[in-house]
Amino acid sequence: MGTTTILKDVGGASPIVIFPLTMPPDSTGQGTFTATIDDGSSLNSGYGQSSADSGDNHSWNFYFAKGTYTLRAFCITAANRGILKIQIDGVTVNDSGYDTNIAATYLPDFSTANIEISAGSHTVTLLCDTKTGTGYATYFEMISFERTA
Repeated sequence: MGTTTILKDVGGASPIVIFPLTMPPDSTGQGTFTATIDDGSSLNSGYGQSSADSGDNHSWNFYFAKGTYTLRAFCITAANRGILKIQIDGVTVNDSGYDTNIAATYLPDFSTANIEISAGSHTVTLLCDTKTGTGYATYFEMISFERTA
């Protein structure tokens, strides 16, 4: 079991970032995920859901300063990908999720603005759902929460 990752907030300029290659999750709710070196990606890494089951999830614990945040997910899309949902303390913040089961695009703009977060320790969960009828997995490089106010 991991520990709470505390990142200093510098006037809202520093994002809270989940970069799984160097930062394993604090907990696994379900499923198998693999961090890999991928020299074809912009960050030279990826984090893939190898079990490809709906409901697979991993969580990280962070300290957030009170504020308004924009969530950004850096994913690689393809015709064999799933849906990525992001939760804070069990509440989905990107509504129906980011559908990465679309034509291959490198790092499309998956973002959700105006997320209000209270000060304190929070659990950020990445929940993967398969695309209906496909059983495809989700793959991403990095998730960030950028403080905007």
